[in-house]
Amino acid sequence: MKCKSLACIWSPSPPLHRVTAAAVLHQPPTLYTGGSDGSITCWNFDSAPGKPELIPIALLCGHSAPIADLAICFPFETSEKHQNVVNCGALISMCMDGVYVCVACSTKHPVDMVEEYDFLVNRESEDSDSSRCAVLIYDSFTLSVVQTVFSGNLPTGGPLKFMEVVLDVEDVEKQLVMIVDCFGKLLYVPVRIDSDSKVQNDFATKGNSSIMELRDYTDEKESLVAFSMFGHVLAFVYSTQCTFRDAGNGNVVGKILFSDYNLCSEDKSYIKGGFFLHNHAGISNNSFVTEFLAWDSSGAAIVYRLSSSSSDTYQCDAVCSISPSSSNSLDIVQSFSFISLKNYLLRTESVCFSVEEHVSWRPSVSMWLLQKSQFECIVKEVNLFDIWGKLSSGIHGGESLISSSKDAAFEGSRLVSSSIVVSKNSLSVYAVVYGFFNGDIELLRFHSSFAAPDSSKQRLCGHKGAVLCLASQITIPEPSGSGANHVLISGSKDCVVRLWDIDSGNPLAALHHHVGPVRRIIVSSSECDFPWRDCFLTVGDDSCVALASLRTLTVERLFPGHLYYPSEISWDGRRGYVACLCRRIRYDKLDNSQDVLYIWDVKSGARERVLYGASAQSTFDHLVKATINEDTAAIRRRKQPIKSFSPFPGVSTLCFDLNNLISAASFVDDGDHYHESEFMLQFSLSLLHLWNVDAELDNLLITEMKLKPPKFFVISSGVMGNNGSMTLALPGSYPMLELWKLSSEYSALRSLTMISLAQQLIALSHSFSSASSALAAFYTRKFLEKIPDIKPPHLQLLVSFWQSEFEHVRLAARSLFHCSASWSIPRLLCSSNAYRHANFHAYPDEEALEDSIDEESEITSWLLDSYQKQEDWISCIGGTCQDAMASRIIVAAALAVWYPSLVKSGLSAAVIHPLVELVVAMNEKYSAAAAEILAEGMENTWKACLDSGIPRLIADVLFQVDVSSKKNSAASFNMKETLVGILLPSLAMADSSGFLHVIERQIWSTASDSPVHEASLVTLIRVLHGSPRNLSPHLDKVITFILQTMDPSNSTMRKGCLQFAMTALKEVVRVFPMVALNDASSRLAVGDAIGEVNTASIRVYDMHSMSKIKVLDASGPPGLPSLLGSSIDDSTITTAISALSFSPDGEGLVAFSENGLMIRWWSLGSVWWEKLSRNLVPVHCTKLIFVPPWEGFSPSSTRSSIMASPVAAAANGKKAAYSNEVVQNLDLSYRLQWLEQRKVRLLQHGRELSIFQL
Repeated sequence: MKCKSLACIWSPSPPLHRVTAAAVLHQPPTLYTGGSDGSITCWNFDSAPGKPELIPIALLCGHSAPIADLAICFPFETSEKHQNVVNCGALISMCMDGVYVCVACSTKHPVDMVEEYDFLVNRESEDSDSSRCAVLIYDSFTLSVVQTVFSGNLPTGGPLKFMEVVLDVEDVEKQLVMIVDCFGKLLYVPVRIDSDSKVQNDFATKGNSSIMELRDYTDEKESLVAFSMFGHVLAFVYSTQCTFRDAGNGNVVGKILFSDYNLCSEDKSYIKGGFFLHNHAGISNNSFVTEFLAWDSSGAAIVYRLSSSSSDTYQCDAVCSISPSSSNSLDIVQSFSFISLKNYLLRTESVCFSVEEHVSWRPSVSMWLLQKSQFECIVKEVNLFDIWGKLSSGIHGGESLISSSKDAAFEGSRLVSSSIVVSKNSLSVYAVVYGFFNGDIELLRFHSSFAAPDSSKQRLCGHKGAVLCLASQITIPEPSGSGANHVLISGSKDCVVRLWDIDSGNPLAALHHHVGPVRRIIVSSSECDFPWRDCFLTVGDDSCVALASLRTLTVERLFPGHLYYPSEISWDGRRGYVACLCRRIRYDKLDNSQDVLYIWDVKSGARERVLYGASAQSTFDHLVKATINEDTAAIRRRKQPIKSFSPFPGVSTLCFDLNNLISAASFVDDGDHYHESEFMLQFSLSLLHLWNVDAELDNLLITEMKLKPPKFFVISSGVMGNNGSMTLALPGSYPMLELWKLSSEYSALRSLTMISLAQQLIALSHSFSSASSALAAFYTRKFLEKIPDIKPPHLQLLVSFWQSEFEHVRLAARSLFHCSASWSIPRLLCSSNAYRHANFHAYPDEEALEDSIDEESEITSWLLDSYQKQEDWISCIGGTCQDAMASRIIVAAALAVWYPSLVKSGLSAAVIHPLVELVVAMNEKYSAAAAEILAEGMENTWKACLDSGIPRLIADVLFQVDVSSKKNSAASFNMKETLVGILLPSLAMADSSGFLHVIERQIWSTASDSPVHEASLVTLIRVLHGSPRNLSPHLDKVITFILQTMDPSNSTMRKGCLQFAMTALKEVVRVFPMVALNDASSRLAVGDAIGEVNTASIRVYDMHSMSKIKVLDASGPPGLPSLLGSSIDDSTITTAISALSFSPDGEGLVAFSENGLMIRWWSLGSVWWEKLSRNLVPVHCTKLIFVPPWEGFSPSSTRSSIMASPVAAAANGKKAAYSNEVVQNLDLSYRLQWLEQRKVRLLQHGRELSIFQL
């Protein structure tokens, strides 16, 4: 799983763009504005009485084209109907408390959302065949087509303008798509409700014309400017008037002439749009009152009240007006749009201004409060230029580098036209470079001490126009040592390409081979061959592509003659070609796009081939794919820990990859690499840490860990999304804290990164231990306590890192899970105790709990629900739906084991079977973690749920051990270690009899060289270490299995298992005193630890043949003294043999029985052993000695407490095989020690009880 954290470095000027779209989210109140540069600004709205605030908090990056429109959709709220139109072709989504913001760009594709699906409208260029379009329903997560609503030529004749999803007047359960063209003609198309509707159909045929309804509202003879809908009332906004029509019959019910209200004039302003201020929730029986807003190009607006008491009576009156913008002038180009948010009306305004002959825009937002149908004076006006200095001032405790003066912000020396981040090697970032509109270049270097700006900032002057593109290249050093090693390349509007030495800042050369502005610079990849390794390409507005060399500082090749500007270029230095794809939007009447592909030979400079049309695009795609695959493979081999991006001019981001950072710092082979790794970790922590929240921690990090706050850089945080999309917090503490408050995914990723890097820094130097511990405590616990509104880390996301290949990441993920589990349990799993937790946070995508009739089925549904919907955190780490479901299973299981009082009582029963399935699935990411949870909670949680299924699970686990041993991957090896070292011992301790039964069958059912036998022995050893008493009733089976693995007749098994078998046998002898091994005579004796009095025996084995050679009778003799509180019959289950010991010569055996206090002695010569070696008839003892009770031995207390309860149970007919109480109270501390002259010493807990003469 990937764990990436962003640090955003902001330039002195705010983002410059024209607001092209806006959308509002009412809960929480949020405004989204889309810009002409493809960025989206997120504004928090605080409607506090008397002090409304609109604060920009984040910039959403993911598009390179202007945002055409924005809309809010609720994919899982099927009861709501969304009627916003999104003019776009690409859709992205950002999660904010369970609500998805759907963003789209490209003016060719309008989009609308209905229920859990989205409508996609595809139309071709109006210049070619403007009446042809398609309306599609697509899934908002998978982007797969669900239904084709319409495809073909519009019968209206005009190009598509708007689209709405409405309900049929006669059938409210029937949904219709209303398509409106630019003249006001309406086409109603029904939405089919059948499930099998993915096939595209052309509805513009005679056979399907009956299902559509066409209405012609072209009486006004004007072009349609805007369209809005309020219940069954349709508003058509034209250039001079607005017509209201009834959706049912199409009759005109009201009309507004804008000239009557001075809203438009031919020479000053014109109508730009209009919409209803309220939704249609209040409509009842054709009676309603609502407001309609219309505005013109000067920013002036009028609010009209539209009321109706019946279906025939409508009244429309102007109730209030909004004055034009104060900056409105004929000499200033402006654009306006209005949108409502709660009781406020918002006007977005973009003012055009010129900087160094370059057109830029200044965005702002104004607010009005609606009181009794009247808009009061402006209560707030927010301008990014005005507040930019406030956002960045005081950040990280330093002075602001950004001027708060509006005039200074508009100067060409302050406005950024391009920017890049320069890296010297794969472990460090060197500098940030800004190009300005006045032609200057500013170089800000990162030093290990983040020194003063005078020593880190350098100004490079030389260009006479705006710097449009920047790039850097590390050259191969020459043998003479001359020449620059690190070169900065800049292209400008003055048609010049300049080369600079980054280290010294000195100019190297100026290339004048272009006659148009230089728009793009492409450097060679590291995989290029000599001499192309030190070359770069430049692309200019003159449609010329040039190849220049950094070694000779001259232009080596010119590729001129392109028909249009080369919009896309693929350069393969190894194969020696440059492919230039030129696009033309308007080629002829039939096709709206004609591509031309030029393929050039780099070595000769000759044009090899020219392709047109579809073949040009397909060939270019193939060439790009081949180049990308090679470059991606090279990047993956390098594993660059810190990557840089510049999504917009003046916005530079550093992406810290946790896995690559830990990997690069883990292998320190020399002193230089050690210092580079240490600086890399310190640099990462300095930029990612949230400064000025805990002053004591900040001081500790500065003094002990040697971190340096980046005082002279404007830095904020961010979140990395899919396909290069990013959410960047704007400068200032408030926007950065908002990320912590809005996203539990961000909280998890950032905390995990900080703790892991701090622990890795300790591995490099133990002097950082106290600071690292304080940092870990801050991000695991203290941060939540200091700022209670922040979201705790997302549990499922943390679980996905439990099996990381890096130990520091694994430990950090588990620590964070334990610290935040009680705060963020999913609501569906919570018990009533969890709601009483003071800091309890519910996941934002979970609904409130309701009384459940079938608790277990609801929990199971929650566990499997991730297959139906893709969770947002998955995109943050690059996971799949399977990852989401596996994480849910592990989270539920972990909560059931560790926090049983905070979750529902039925959680363990609901999750046990999915947990077992996850273990046996051998998932490389999650099965090991699932096995650990299963093992940890086996005794207290899972044993009762599994019951008789434990032996079957043991067999499945052993099968997976056999399968995984055939794979050579590290993940398979780790999984095998977890199964054998953790899970199997816990299962064996839970059901010892079942475990022994399974491994006995494995002897005969699996191959002799199978690793299953070795795994069984290792498990047996671990059980002997952890819970040996559970094996005491089955000692004979344990010994039999061990001896079978050492059977000399099976040389293959003996060779593979001998070492572990001998270890297991010695461990049995060490733990159990009733098992004795004589090395001299190679004999092994095993007595019944627990059994019936009349059948107790001792088995003697020959260690050469691994076979049983004798059975010694150890049953109770007649007249057995009764020392128990009640009488014992012959079938009572009790302790039989308490200790065994061979004589030094191996020809005698002595046994002690606590039950009856007896010592038995078998004294037999070697001839007798050999003569009767094949006879298994029980042999009685040679001598029987009764042991007198020793001091401290009390039959009424000690013995009764041990034995009376099971005996009483047996007497009452409740006898169970091998009573658990007898097993757990078995005394394994007795020992028999041989002395000289056939004397034996009896010991208990190492204390001598008595010495007996045999």
